[in-house]
Amino acid sequence: MRLAFNRRLELLPREGVEAIKENTLKILEGAGFAYRHKGALKILEEHGAIVDYSREVAKLPRGLVLDCLKKAPKQYIVEPPQGDAVCF
Repeated sequence: MRLAFNRRLELLPREGVEAIKENTLKILEGAGFAYRHKGALKILEEHGAIVDYSREVAKLPRGLVLDCLKKAPKQYIVEPPQGDAVCF
């Protein structure tokens, strides 16, 4: 397995990353997103999302999103059918 990046890669300045993060949180919390699967909407609701079943829309509170991000792996491996796996 090879590492895709062996140094921290910065494509945007910290302020740009923070602006994207903040605006994403606002959209997920305010407008939410459409999800056309009742079972998935139920799971989202059980974990703290605000779900409108008639519109099939889930709104994710900021705290829920941030808690999930804390639990996400810091890196991941992509294994193509042929070739070496790559760690991001």
